[in-house]
Amino acid sequence: YSSEGIAWSHITFQDNQHIIDALDKKPLGLFCLVDSECIMPNASDTTLVGKIHNTFKASKVITKPGRFTSNDFAVAHYAGEVVYSVETFLEKNTDKLHADVV
Repeated sequence: YSSEGIAWSHITFQDNQHIIDALDKKPLGLFCLVDSECIMPNASDTTLVGKIHNTFKASKVITKPGRFTSNDFAVAHYAGEVVYSVETFLEKNTDKLHADVV
């Protein structure tokens, strides 16, 4: 920018690695839990949310929100707390690719 004369100021970005780890780190990241629950024969929304709450009970990133239904969990990141419902997570995670995509 400087060599082209464009005015700019340095932006300091917050390190969100701990959030990425909570979501994607193997073997107990959130995405891994969803994947492993999909292969369980009696998996349900209730068993998934139970595993999420149990695995992350000491976490400050993935939490159990108090003001929502029992099938919810929350992720706290740079934009604040975002609440997700696990309803249909398992079904969507096992969706097969359309034949055209394959």
